[in-house]
Order: sequence, then structure tokens, then C-alpha cells
Amino acid sequence: MEIGDPEWMGEVGWPMLLVVFLFIASLYLWSYLSRNLERMKGVEGKFFDNNLINYLERMTKALIVIFLTILSLYALSLIWTDFNEELWEPSLQYTIDIVVISMIFLLAVFLVQVIRRVALSHRMSNEGDETGTKGVVQVILLTLGYFIYVIATIISVVIITGALYPDTDVEKASVDFLSEHGNVIISVLAIVIAVFFATKLVEEILEDYKFKTKKFNPQVVDLFKKAIGYVLWTIAIITITYSLFALFNLKDVGLLLVGLLIMFIVIAALTSYHTLKNISAGIALMSPSIYDLNERIIVDDGLEGDVVQKNLMFTEIRLTDGTFVNVPNGRLIDTEIFNVSRSGGIEIVVIVPMPFSTPHAEVEALINKALEKVGGLSDVAPLSITVIDMEDNKMFYQVKVRTDDFINADKIRSDVLVNLQEVLHQAGYENLS
Repeated sequence: MEIGDPEWMGEVGWPMLLVVFLFIASLYLWSYLSRNLERMKGVEGKFFDNNLINYLERMTKALIVIFLTILSLYALSLIWTDFNEELWEPSLQYTIDIVVISMIFLLAVFLVQVIRRVALSHRMSNEGDETGTKGVVQVILLTLGYFIYVIATIISVVIITGALYPDTDVEKASVDFLSEHGNVIISVLAIVIAVFFATKLVEEILEDYKFKTKKFNPQVVDLFKKAIGYVLWTIAIITITYSLFALFNLKDVGLLLVGLLIMFIVIAALTSYHTLKNISAGIALMSPSIYDLNERIIVDDGLEGDVVQKNLMFTEIRLTDGTFVNVPNGRLIDTEIFNVSRSGGIEIVVIVPMPFSTPHAEVEALINKALEKVGGLSDVAPLSITVIDMEDNKMFYQVKVRTDDFINADKIRSDVLVNLQEVLHQAGYENLS
């Protein structure tokens, strides 16, 4: 054909002009989107945010690149006969299938991004809603996102199967397979969906609870989430494993694998006994009713100090000498713990022997005078002066005071004794033996 004649224009010329026009229009669309989407990135809405706009820009430009590539190949097929006959026409159907699958997944990801943005917007704008209601809405939205992925995958599999096996009736083969094994497949899908829905619901509820509770720290709540997820998915895997082997009439093999899996879980639990004991004890000790941060405790074996951190495996304590020690929670849960901070302070007891001839009022006055010079004593707990014994012409007075200064309790006791000595010496009582 000669260039310019009606036949050439009909088969090559006008299609080439259309290709050039579409190419220029695509470049203009690229420029227009770049300008306008850049302005939208700083705006937050219910259905879009900065991340969603970035993906929309990448998705649109990817579609434009795919479109321009197809146009270029089509233009090349118009002017190159060998390329058209050997490559373009034989692979045209596969190319169309690939483009369709790419567009399906690009659109699916975009829809999921929009759904997740709606879920995030719902969480941020409904802080006063009930935790359970919020959790259900979050899970429904997230489940809808995964459902979109499943639909996109199924459509892609159907397209690929039809392209690879053009002589096969995909619809009939699918119906026959489902009629024979549909119950097993439905049960497996139901288990997966139920476990996924349950774990997501628990995660959403505990995530909201984590920031409201004062009884458990965030570590414990995260452990609960992981533990519940592991338990549910373990049960699901065991059930699905047996079901899939039963699908191919291999029930014995399925039972063997399930038994091995359960045995592995039991062995792992037994070998991790001390770890599990410390974790379970740590969960119990997280309750502030036993002791809380910055409180002074005494363990029954004489360990005394202030609680610095409460972790799942260990409790960090700053001892009275200033050193730090990590005590396993299993050890703490098996011993008696004395909470000094909640016992009204530390009691300081001193025995003062006085001559029998000394009037009681004079003894009280001397003791009060000595204690007035001691700092760190509790103003709430009253001074107690009682006679506890009388022997060898002496009266034995028991002096009780309290201090809230746990760290300096030993020094305060020393100050009490020193001031009693000075006051009694000044009063002429130099030998009380």
C-alpha cells in the first residue's frame, strides 16, 4: 500500500493518529494528576489521607504506563508485519489477561486502603463509643478488606486457568470439584474466617483496654493478644491439616501429623516450664493490690528494696544499698512479700533503762527532748513510751517511733540513739548499765 492512499489511511494512518492522540492525552493526564494530587496530600478526610493519595498517584501512573506500553506495542504491530504475526497476535490474549489481572489487584489494593482509612477515621472520631462496638466495626471493616483480596484472587485464578487451559471448561470442572469436596472446603474456609474474625475482634478490644486499664501494663495486654492468637490459630491449623489430608483420602497421615504437632507443643511447654511459671507469676504480680512501682517491699528471705519496674519475667528492685537486682517473678509469687510502704512506715524501737528512783514524768520529758532533734520521724504516728519491765532497781522503757523515709531508716534509728545518749548525759545519767 502507498502511504496516503485510502486503504493505508484506514488500516495504518488513522490508527497511528489515534495512538499519537492517546499518547499526548495520557501525558497531559499525568501532568494534571501530579499537580492536583500534590495539593490534596496535605488534606485529611474520612476516606483519604496522605498515604492513600500517594498510592492513588502511583496506581494511576502505573495504569498510564501500562496503557502507553500497550499503545506502543499496537503501533509497532501496525508498521512491522513480522512483529504483528509472530508476537503481537499470538500473545494478545495473554497480554490482555495480564493487564486485566494487574488492574484488578491495583483496584483491590486501592479499595482496601480506603476501607482501612475509614476504619482509622472511625477509631479516631468515636473515642466515646463502647469498646465492644468499636471492636466489631473495626473487625468488619478489616474483614471486608481481606474479602476484597480473596475476590480479586479468585477472579485472577479463573482468568489464568482459562488462558492456560483454553479447551477446558473451567466452570464445569469447578462445579464438579465443589460438588465432591465442597463440604470440606467450606468447613476449612469457615474455620479460617472464624479464627481471623475472633483474633481481630480480641485485638481491637484489648488494644482499647490497654490504654484504659491500670491493673495491667501494656506488655501484659500484648501478651494476652498474642497468646489468644497463637491458641486459636494452633487449633485452626490442627483442624485444617486433618481436613486437607482427609480431602485426599489420607486420614491416617493427617492423624499422624496432628499427633506429632500436639506432641511438639507439649514438649515445648514442658521445656519452657520455668519461663511459663515466671510469666504467669508476672501476670499475677502486675496487680497493684500486691505492690506498685516505687513502693518498698521486703521478701521473706530478707531482700529489701524499692520496686523500679514490673515486667513479665522479672521484677526490678533497687536495694537499700543502691544496687539494682532483677528478681524472677516465680520466686516472688512463692514467698511472702511485706509491703513496707503500705504499713504506715517503718517502726523504730529503742529500749531505755532508767533508775527506779527517776520519776516517770522526768523520763518522758527527757525522751521527748531527745526526739525533737531527730529528723525524718513520722508526724502522723504518735510517739509511744511504755514500761515493759522492772528489774534490778531499774525501769525499762520501750520507745516506739515511725519514719516514712525507708531509705534512711537505719540512719534515723542511729540519730535516735545518739540524741538519747546526749540528753541523758546532760541530765546526769551517764551510766545506765
